[in-house]
Amino acid sequence: GTPILFAKPDGTFDQSTIDYIARTRATSACILGGTAAVGSNAEATLEILSVPNVSRLYGASRYDTSLAICNAYRSLFTGNGTIIATGTSFPDALAGGAFGAKKGIPVVLVNPRARIANVANYLSGRTGTIYILGGTGAVSDKCVADYIR
Repeated sequence: GTPILFAKPDGTFDQSTIDYIARTRATSACILGGTAAVGSNAEATLEILSVPNVSRLYGASRYDTSLAICNAYRSLFTGNGTIIATGTSFPDALAGGAFGAKKGIPVVLVNPRARIANVANYLSGRTGTIYILGGTGAVSDKCVADYIR
């Protein structure tokens, strides 16, 4: 029930997004990603637009950010399952977000080249179907086996 709006990497918004924020009189915003992913211009613009409650969720890496989002919004994940997508390219995870919202399950980014322990630990605590987004070029069978034991 909450819109997801996009900012450019430097944290600026296009005019239609600025107009939308102003028109809806948003009372809160959560920026997903550190300042390397979404520049600090985002906070400045939201302040100018008088959005009173602005927060930011991020981690040391995109994988940690993925987990921070999953943990912050865990109450929304009422479904039984988890989506995994490569963290090296965004289209699969972006498209999977709508599917995850419909199913009430999180999207977790995995590193296809190296197992990340905290991601694997999070996945081991999830139950139900594991949905893998993308082909084996994005998330190989070995990668799945590394994370889902």
